[in-house]
Amino acid sequence: MQITKKELGRYIGPGIIGLLFNSLYIVVDGIFVAKILGSDALAAVTVVVPVVEFLIALSLMISVGCGVYISINKGKGNIQLSRNYFNHGLLISVVLAIFITIFSLIFKNSIVSILGSTEKIHAEAVEYFVWFIAFVPFFVLNYALGTWVRNDGKPELAMAGQIIGAVLNIALDYIFMAPLQMGIKGAAIATGLGPVVGILILMPHFLLKQGDLYIEKITVKFKIIREIIIGGIPAFTMEFALGLTTFFCNLFLSRKLQENGLAAFGVIGYINLILLSVFLGTGQGTQPLISKYYGIGDNASVSSIYIFSVKTAIITGVLGYVLLFISKPILVSIFLSSSDIELFNMTLKAINIFFIALPIVGINVITSSLFASTQSYMSSILISLSRSAIFLVPALWAMSKFSNPMMIWLGVPIAEIAAFVLAVVLLRNRGAINLHRRKKVL
Repeated sequence: MQITKKELGRYIGPGIIGLLFNSLYIVVDGIFVAKILGSDALAAVTVVVPVVEFLIALSLMISVGCGVYISINKGKGNIQLSRNYFNHGLLISVVLAIFITIFSLIFKNSIVSILGSTEKIHAEAVEYFVWFIAFVPFFVLNYALGTWVRNDGKPELAMAGQIIGAVLNIALDYIFMAPLQMGIKGAAIATGLGPVVGILILMPHFLLKQGDLYIEKITVKFKIIREIIIGGIPAFTMEFALGLTTFFCNLFLSRKLQENGLAAFGVIGYINLILLSVFLGTGQGTQPLISKYYGIGDNASVSSIYIFSVKTAIITGVLGYVLLFISKPILVSIFLSSSDIELFNMTLKAINIFFIALPIVGINVITSSLFASTQSYMSSILISLSRSAIFLVPALWAMSKFSNPMMIWLGVPIAEIAAFVLAVVLLRNRGAINLHRRKKVL
């Protein structure tokens, strides 16, 4: 079987566009918070951002871990088994989301303190956290349903749910924070309502049996639950790499640069989220295809998809950095007032440093996704953890020791470069996927 550009585009395009819009409504929160409520409120939201990224990662752990088995079994013609995995994944998502909501509300103050809040912004950070957490079940389920719709051959429907939810969130952001003056609580509620709309759009596909996957009564099998969780750990670590990066950067920046460092990183984090959406969208979009061809033993097509994705990531990374370098004053002014000269200039300089390894970031994400989609779980996990913790923490620690405080922004690029070297070694040492004998993508 020969993979075509048309088939690739049908999955990659909606994957990227859908995640871009999902990222957009998180970014719009930041813009409204910064412009209407000020830089301290932006710092408070930045403290809570790792929780948002953790929830996305958790949802993807279940949905992608389940999706890999769905696609592999569909490729083998085992539709009933695919449906069984889907229903187990749905059950896990609901139960886990309810548990997280209750746990988070009980320990809200401790959690926000651990995330790196300072005394000055703690109250606002807790308020945002509490209102956002109330929507956790919808947040988790929306991401999961979007993944399974793609696995069921409807990537356009997943994209539609993400786009409509994002547009609603943007409108509600303005309404809640400007005319209604609901403050930081309004930002959290607007973010939470977006996934509710997404679920309303996606759920009929499964309720009305419009594909191979639909809701049905099952006998719970812990073997399947274990396989889903183990299979989803790479997707979790790949997505939560962003959350871990944010968490560790928040800790070092709050100590080195205080609230200004957190506010600057808030701006950078939102820009980074948009750029990463292209890479993550490519990985998530191609997952059903890679798992399908892997399931039927067509390694040549798997290799073709990977090479095509890497080229896309490199081109996107280079163009993204050039555009960012040119337009950064405009982007920063969207979030921050130019009257705060110290914070504004710090953010401009930090952007130049932080994003310098952007093409390499794309390659790392795509490679980690490849390993996850072909059940090479440990390799995928190792790449993600290397980017976000194993290499990042020593790099941030070393850079924080320089007298020039701007050196700390080099921590992330250094970690990404080190993770790239590791990814190349892992690819060379694995024989399961032959990257040299591949079919040309038509």
